[in-house]
Amino acid sequence: MLDCRLAGHHLRLNAEAADRLLGEATRVLVAWRPEDGALLLAPAAERHLLRFNPGHCEALVKLRNAGGDKAIGLHELYAEHRLVPVDDATLDVETDEALGLVILRHAALRAPAEMA
Repeated sequence: MLDCRLAGHHLRLNAEAADRLLGEATRVLVAWRPEDGALLLAPAAERHLLRFNPGHCEALVKLRNAGGDKAIGLHELYAEHRLVPVDDATLDVETDEALGLVILRHAALRAPAEMA
């Protein structure tokens, strides 16, 4: 089962999700798409994939444990877009095979202006 969740300023992926969605990537590009409240992920080597979203950040993919779970820090992205951290929120996962993107959504993930 793919388990992707927000934990404060981190995106946590279980081993299955990390392997399937990120493969061997050690760096990813993360972007915020405010029109539908989505986080976009792409391997950093595929920099051209986020050319349409200039507000992307590069983040390290860190191994969390020997089981293969991984984490991605979202501090820079949250600060840049003034996103409100969400604790323990499971994300909906979608992949865009044509673009090679991972699209993650959660209703609570919004910038303060969008919450009003």
